[in-house]
Amino acid sequence: MFSKDIDEFGYIFDFDKGKKMNSGVIYTAIGAKYIEQAKLSAKSIKNFCPELSISVYTDNLEQAKCDFFDEVILVEKINSPKHQRMLDRLLNWSKSPYDYTLALDTDTYILDDIQELFAVLEKFELAICHGHNRVKRYWRTILDNISLDSIPYALAPVQGGLFLYKKSDQVEKFLQDLILLYKQKQVIDDQVSIRELIWQSNLRVYILPPEYDFNSIEDLKRWAKFDFIEARPKIFHYTRHKRDDIENLVKPFIPLFKDTNRNVLGSQNSTILKSCLDSSQNVYIVSYPKSGSTWLRFLLGNYITNNKCDFVNCHSIIPDIHLNPQDIELITRQPKFIKSHYQFTPDYQKVIYLARDGRDVAVSAYFHLLKEKKISKDTSFSDFMEKFNAGNLWPQFGTWNNHINSWLDNSPNHFLLVSYEDLKANTTKKLIEILEFAEINVNTESVATAIEASSFQRMQKMEEAQTDLCNLAKTDRNLKFVRSGRVGEYQSYFNHQLLKDFRKSQGKAIEKLEYLREETDSFEGDILPKFPRAYTMNQNSNNNIVLTGVPRGGTTLTCYLLNQLPNTVALNEPMSFPEILNLSNNYERATYCLGFFQSMRYSIINHRKAESKIAQGKLIDNMAGEYKNSQTAREWLAKKSQFKIEKQLDKNFMLVIKKPDVFTGLLDYLVQYLPTYAVVRNPLSILASWNTLPLKLKEGHSGLVKLDNNLANTIAKITGKIEKQICLLSSYYEKFSQFLPSSSIIYYEEIVETKGKVLSKINANAVELDSQIESKNLNSLYDRELMLVLGEKLLQSKGVFWEFYSRESVESLLSLIVNQNQDVQIPNANANANGSIDKPDTQQVVDLLNVNKNTEAVEMIEKLMVSQPDLISLNYGKAIALSRLGKTTEAIQTLEQMLKELPNHKKGRFLLSKICQNQ
Repeated sequence: MFSKDIDEFGYIFDFDKGKKMNSGVIYTAIGAKYIEQAKLSAKSIKNFCPELSISVYTDNLEQAKCDFFDEVILVEKINSPKHQRMLDRLLNWSKSPYDYTLALDTDTYILDDIQELFAVLEKFELAICHGHNRVKRYWRTILDNISLDSIPYALAPVQGGLFLYKKSDQVEKFLQDLILLYKQKQVIDDQVSIRELIWQSNLRVYILPPEYDFNSIEDLKRWAKFDFIEARPKIFHYTRHKRDDIENLVKPFIPLFKDTNRNVLGSQNSTILKSCLDSSQNVYIVSYPKSGSTWLRFLLGNYITNNKCDFVNCHSIIPDIHLNPQDIELITRQPKFIKSHYQFTPDYQKVIYLARDGRDVAVSAYFHLLKEKKISKDTSFSDFMEKFNAGNLWPQFGTWNNHINSWLDNSPNHFLLVSYEDLKANTTKKLIEILEFAEINVNTESVATAIEASSFQRMQKMEEAQTDLCNLAKTDRNLKFVRSGRVGEYQSYFNHQLLKDFRKSQGKAIEKLEYLREETDSFEGDILPKFPRAYTMNQNSNNNIVLTGVPRGGTTLTCYLLNQLPNTVALNEPMSFPEILNLSNNYERATYCLGFFQSMRYSIINHRKAESKIAQGKLIDNMAGEYKNSQTAREWLAKKSQFKIEKQLDKNFMLVIKKPDVFTGLLDYLVQYLPTYAVVRNPLSILASWNTLPLKLKEGHSGLVKLDNNLANTIAKITGKIEKQICLLSSYYEKFSQFLPSSSIIYYEEIVETKGKVLSKINANAVELDSQIESKNLNSLYDRELMLVLGEKLLQSKGVFWEFYSRESVESLLSLIVNQNQDVQIPNANANANGSIDKPDTQQVVDLLNVNKNTEAVEMIEKLMVSQPDLISLNYGKAIALSRLGKTTEAIQTLEQMLKELPNHKKGRFLLSKICQNQ
């Protein structure tokens, strides 16, 4: 089946979730009169739904041949009496080539887009319209005893002029039973038999609204009084009228914008519509959806309002002809800018057409519809592209190819073609060109501030702040409306076959806009195994470096050091994890990552820009800052942003990208195609660092868990918080052990010790590094008491990290914690609820120990214990001082005495074990 929803323009569309569902229209046209009627009806469908397949069952192939039928099927005419001619249609309905079928009478004329009908079949098996003159039919059937008495009047007669159904065993049985019942009743029309069988069946049946079965011009005129704003007539069943007159009769009720366009403004008499079209001063910003029109509206909106454009008011500054046409008349300034997605119409006299590479448009549309929850997260990009290429996303606007060609082939006298790619590359120049075209005075200073106010970063922040105030409130907040706007992003999603299919269906527009450039079309060579989308193994492959590691293990420092090397760019987590996670499986996620290297290369080479987590416009060596105070976690210093590449680079520069969670989860695929390195660090220090930051890692959550269902299930069964952390930590090391050779492992401790030279494993130029790096393995910000607990738990575990680090390396850190003077902290049993110490004497003990005045510390502790015997934990400090003075026996006795009273004192138990070992 497939899911459906209503897109931002108010149209229903569908997407496959499993089985491929094809939909189409069928006619039964037996005899010359009905063949001509079917041609006219099919023509009216193609006016609004050019991609919708149409089949006709006929007894005359030659007469039925025309451009409006996709399939003509020869059938034999049944020699049945006149009152049994419904049998022709019933027999053909069961032969339909479509999974979802709309069977229409030949005397129907389509007045608007009808593709939303097929979405009804997601919930129902059959949809049909009420019969007309139902009262008359009801009483006639009762009098003639041809209807069941048990059927209530409320179940009105239905008619077979529109019969919408899905292919299934239940529907097939319904059709066969209908044929049998129809023959048995020997009635003139079909309505009685269909009504009776619906009453007896268990089918899910939907009765369609009157828009789908008008049969009088008078009814259309009554609806026209409401300007068709809320609902439009869709199908006219012209049984009472002559075929030759029908097009002229219904012409006033067809949308003004013909072909695949839809006029939501109302009928031709709409005053709003007239005010829009009669003004030659209006400037229409036209584009195919997801081509960058929102950004262009912000640029223009900020310029004409002194930078006051936002997501709440942009529709009133530059109205959208699809969403809020009523606001057009409220604008007093001239010219009025109006946004539109229509194909060519001569009514637009002055047009700025914004064109964007259709492949990037497709990627943007994919994530837009995911955000809007119009497609399921299970929808693969490949399945999505079938809909995009067919023009089924927005059928009222046609395909990307047809949309562009409609304007390039029929452009009005006042027409400005703007390339999105050029607008990105030289925003100032292009914005000035647009303003001059619109005959607006240009102020270069105002242009600069408008561009700054419309930057993607500012728009993203504005989106976050205003989500609840605009139409983004009910969307998926994990995905952004203003995403990346990158040029060439399609390379992360398209494989050879998708590119081939796209060129086949959209080729003319690609050629006209010259989007087949060498630098954007880099997919060559064979499709590699395992991947549903291919990655290019070209000359740059060895210079694309995957950098992973354990979070807080030193990957940010590694990027910082590599960025100091010539001809090298190292990016710190530039990818969006929600976007990656929304792909259907790890195969697709891996190829997204591989393709991301290509799009970043393109951006860096052609625009000297890249994305990375940076702080104050710079790449830094540590994303975590200091504590605000003793009670709050460390802040993150870096945020993802675009920055300019200043250094000299050639085409084969080394590009390093780090994304520890994602790359570790996809390691088994990535290592097959790119050089891959992992940075590791002492497991105790990593756990200590995790616990100083606002990380979900502390609860056993990470991107790695979301990419590995087995790991997720394992961690879900663990109850202890520290145990979850250790399990997660071990999983990272397990991936490295399984998929990476020892030559690809880089130890944080070696980076510090060699002053960065060990990174020559990645880039030979690193042998020249001589950076003074301070080890953070015992960062003063780490909770020492917690580290003792973590260390004890680690030593008791059997994690894979022991393949990389010895237990002695952890024990060594624990010993330093106990013995480092500057880190001595004595737990105070009398600490108040806020964690502060009320009695100043205990702080004096800590101060004495910190300056190694051990004798004085022992004396003060003994005095305090006499006056305040409840401070039993001070014995821990006394034992430290005694051990330093060489009085190990006394230290042991002191600790044993304390542990009798405080058996859960972790530091005390660890200190006791260390003193006993050293004795």
